[in-house]
Amino acid sequence: MGTQGMLTIMKDDEVLYKVICGCNGYNISNLAREINNMKVSDISDVMLYYIALRYVGCPDCLVVQSKKRIIYQGRLVRPNEYSDTWKRYIKYFRKYDFNPRWDRGEVEYFTAVNCKGGVR
Repeated sequence: MGTQGMLTIMKDDEVLYKVICGCNGYNISNLAREINNMKVSDISDVMLYYIALRYVGCPDCLVVQSKKRIIYQGRLVRPNEYSDTWKRYIKYFRKYDFNPRWDRGEVEYFTAVNCKGGVR
């Protein structure tokens, strides 16, 4: 069994952030509970990366993606570094349940949080 996990943070059915991890994904619901108690205006991609490290993933597998940026290994991925994998992250960002780590989009542990509250 795999251990990948993904949390999608949404507001009004629009994807704001994705947290994607290759290990410890079984803890994604714990991360979702912490994020669910926050206001969307209080969340940034950098902050989300460091909060996520307490629950899921490791620096070598954790990715936090927003509409405009990708954070991997604690740093921004620059557009000139975009491989086919990073291009897949961008292409499928709006598809809230698609895991861009795999071309099939599958993930073992998945949760989506609506910023107005409640886990979907």
